[in-house]
Amino acid sequence: MSLFRIFLRVFALMATLTLAQAQAPSPRAALVIGNADYAFGTLRNPANDAEAMAKALDEAGFDVTVTTDANQAAMEKAVHAFGAKLKAKGGVGLS
Repeated sequence: MSLFRIFLRVFALMATLTLAQAQAPSPRAALVIGNADYAFGTLRNPANDAEAMAKALDEAGFDVTVTTDANQAAMEKAVHAFGAKLKAKGGVGLS
């Protein structure tokens, strides 16, 4: 095999790998919070709505974190953990 043909095959392989990497989707993560208990009253469906949204996002390829009926401290903890995950992995975040 000639040196030119080897060069062409290596070049084609590198071009294919570069295109495949460029077309790979960014990691996607989502944080879904559904709370029902508020000072003004209780809502009926937030947990179910959060689970339904989480399922839809999971099916769309998101790495989903769900928090339901969390107090303020638990929500802040979930948001900070979500931010740390995005910072570490990069990609797209939805909250």
